[in-house]
Amino acid sequence: MTAHEETVAVIGTGDMGSAVGGALVRAGYRVVTAGDGRSAPSRKLAAEAGIEDVGSLEAAVREARLVLSIVPPAVATTFAAEVVGAMRAAGTRPVFADCNAVAPETVLAIGRALEPTGAPFIDVGIVGRGPGVGRERTRFYVSGAVRAAVLDLDIDEIAFIDLGGDVGTASAMKMADSALNKGIDAL
Repeated sequence: MTAHEETVAVIGTGDMGSAVGGALVRAGYRVVTAGDGRSAPSRKLAAEAGIEDVGSLEAAVREARLVLSIVPPAVATTFAAEVVGAMRAAGTRPVFADCNAVAPETVLAIGRALEPTGAPFIDVGIVGRGPGVGRERTRFYVSGAVRAAVLDLDIDEIAFIDLGGDVGTASAMKMADSALNKGIDAL
């Protein structure tokens, strides 16, 4: 077991997912992912970050207490439906954190899709470069009733900002930050 004796699943090990997973590994967490059906570059980034490939999504949700969804925004809703099936098959209900750049309405729909499983749900807006990239700490804006599951992670490379109990608030903050930065870049 690791220093933290807990397992976190990071699903979506592209640039951001592998960077977040790597930060978790460096902080002493056991980090797993589901490599089945993922691209060779994503599997390579995961391996380089020290993320353990357990194969299937079912295996990942069975082993983790927390699942971080860091997938392309266009597939976030579809992925959440896959997680529902995997949780049912595994007979587990880990905390599910949607960390994708989606609209507040979309994150609320994802939360509703997970309700039948009984799994706790958290909204996370990731702002900044991935952990370990550049000088600034990556910011995780976190909202939802069980947000402590993410806020209590002990990772020096990530700044966690508590936005309260309402799911959708973190996604709204992410959208506002993106709009502001794009506007500044345009000017």
